[in-house]
Amino acid sequence: MSSGIQSGWGTVVTMAFIAVLAGLLALSMVYLGGRDATESWHWVLLSVLCLFSLMLPLFHGPGMKRDGGERIARAVLQQFTYASMGWISSLFGLTVLRDLVLLLWGLAGGGAMFADFYAATTGTPMFIASGVLTLLGLSRGAWGPRVREVRVVIAGLPRALENLTIAQISDLHIGPSIGRRYVERVVRNVLKQKADFTVLTGDIVDAPLEQVGPVVKLLGALGGRDKVFYSLGNHEYYWGVGQRPQLIEAYGPRVLINQGVALKHNGAEIWMAGITDPVAGDGKHAPSVESAAKGGEAADLRVLLSHRPHFVEEAARAGFDLQLSGHTHGGQFFPWNFVARFFHRYFLGLMKFENIWIYVNPGTGSWGPLIRMGTTPEITLLKLVRG
Repeated sequence: MSSGIQSGWGTVVTMAFIAVLAGLLALSMVYLGGRDATESWHWVLLSVLCLFSLMLPLFHGPGMKRDGGERIARAVLQQFTYASMGWISSLFGLTVLRDLVLLLWGLAGGGAMFADFYAATTGTPMFIASGVLTLLGLSRGAWGPRVREVRVVIAGLPRALENLTIAQISDLHIGPSIGRRYVERVVRNVLKQKADFTVLTGDIVDAPLEQVGPVVKLLGALGGRDKVFYSLGNHEYYWGVGQRPQLIEAYGPRVLINQGVALKHNGAEIWMAGITDPVAGDGKHAPSVESAAKGGEAADLRVLLSHRPHFVEEAARAGFDLQLSGHTHGGQFFPWNFVARFFHRYFLGLMKFENIWIYVNPGTGSWGPLIRMGTTPEITLLKLVRG
């Protein structure tokens, strides 16, 4: 695909995203205003939150720059945009939940208490409750990831690979919200686990590499090309990083572009493979599970790194034993942690499809608002045991 076609397609996608976002915000304004706004300042606050949220496309996609004296101002504006998105989402979720309770109550003949409950949960109380929920989510997101140990039982696993450990980082989103301190904390926690291998399953970088390169470089402390493996996500391609994987490899990890590498562990062979993301388009970067599997047919353990979980069905046909993915964030925060489940068959945690296990990491960082509510950012430590 030529750069001109890519640029044109990117513009179409951006314009479509803006149109959808504007439509959703307009509908939210009408719904939330009609259900929750009882004073004039409620409408003003809603308008401000929607306007800030509408600015999201200014900070994402190729061509976004933060240079010179504008950098701090743009960073502050971006955080207001993210916080506004979070507040609108919390307000929307709480309002829908309240209205569902009212609907069921009304159908059950709630009587006079129906009106009292609505009066107590609309207007200022609802705006305060959603604001507090947003602040709690921001504090949880900024706190950083936990380490979660996951035991994976694999039938026929050789004794040489018993208790093999793999540390997984996914959806770190190094950029405006995830900076040096956060990444340093992640690296320290991963190193403490003393895992045999470390994998990064996409959306690690979420800004131009020339801006965040010094922070990405911190990942080099995790180990070199024989210990740390990286599969590309959609955000790497949004920022042009995926098209230049050598820039990432300069910091240490081995980037797997529809390919695998044979690793030795206690005399057994592991085939560690990775595929790209569908947003890469056509050509050599189009995701290919078949290409990633080639060469690993005789390995004792075959692991696929795929940012998007849905490739697990192809991975099963290709003979992989384990797939490690991310992308969904587990919905990240209320109410999307409930809504997103309807859009992803393989949504979160450890699951099995036919003879392959898949683990979907909820994200080590966060995208957009640094908010976590109902989900927890995570570094996953997978321990493989014999079945």
